[in-house]
Amino acid sequence: MKQDATFGKILIIDDERENTEIIKDILEDVSYTTMLARSAIEAKEIVASNAFDLILMDVWMPVQDGISLLSEWHSEGFSTPVVMLSLIHI
Repeated sequence: MKQDATFGKILIIDDERENTEIIKDILEDVSYTTMLARSAIEAKEIVASNAFDLILMDVWMPVQDGISLLSEWHSEGFSTPVVMLSLIHI
């Protein structure tokens, strides 16, 4: 049963749809608000107009990888905590 209050707002950045949907479902089941981005470009647009308590970001993405995006944000003084992920399919 979902509650009205949420624990926080989390951005999930991963180009693999299956990964993001699984993480999103788990977090929303325990009362977090989530948003999804499928690329670094999309993540930048979302972050420009939203505040997050945490960002979960894939290390390996096409065009711009997670490490370079994190470095870019760090150089701009970005202060939201970021957890880097590298998920594999078995």
